[in-house]
Amino acid sequence: MPHPTSIVIGKGLSIGARCRIYQQVSLGTAPSVQEGLMRRVGDDVTIYPGAKFVGEGRVGNRVVVGANAVVSQAFGDDVVLAGVPARVVRETRAGDRIGAVRRVGQ
Repeated sequence: MPHPTSIVIGKGLSIGARCRIYQQVSLGTAPSVQEGLMRRVGDDVTIYPGAKFVGEGRVGNRVVVGANAVVSQAFGDDVVLAGVPARVVRETRAGDRIGAVRRVGQ
């Protein structure tokens, strides 16, 4: 968390490995599925300032969530999300900042 200011993380939330979460991000409590809780955020995800995860919102692996995006539905792997509500604006590319490290040569 490079700027850990005003980050809200809901009870029982599962966050993947090597994620980068910026300031003023809200990750609401995950909806329950049977006995466990759904994973809200996969591995190697970058969430830019002000993004919100609500309702059924969750993302897969190697995802970039743009500033102030509102993620209210499920998205898969290797995408860039933006907007209110969030939508796929493109697939991730080599050089995109994904998670805690910059992806190179993929």
